Amino acid sequence: GGPVFECGGGHGPVWRVRHNDLDRLPDLPPPEADDDSADRFHRDLWEAHRELDVLLGSEEFRLVVSLQAGDAVLVANQRCMHGRHSFENDAGHSRALTGCYVSQADLDSRFRTLGYWC
Repeated sequence: GGPVFECGGGHGPVWRVRHNDLDRLPDLPPPEADDDSADRFHRDLWEAHRELDVLLGSEEFRLVVSLQAGDAVLVANQRCMHGRHSFENDAGHSRALTGCYVSQADLDSRFRTLGYWC
């Protein structure tokens, strides 16, 4: 859980994104909300989600990377929103994906060890 966008210092650059349009559930309205304000809360929330979906679906913000057999892509999972198009290869087989997850703390430590960060 947590906010969809987290920014450095609360107002700095975006450093974490939490968004999955397949399992979003509305947040709960404030506990003191009456029926009218709870309804308004949910209407506003769904409108915000619709507007975000329009932005996320815009070609302006999309980068499509074409891969060949054996290619790999590394994605900073909480820094870059990503998805995949469906496809079939020449033999008519579906793609095979292999996931590997590295925590940000482990990655930061490796970078420091290699001298990338002072």
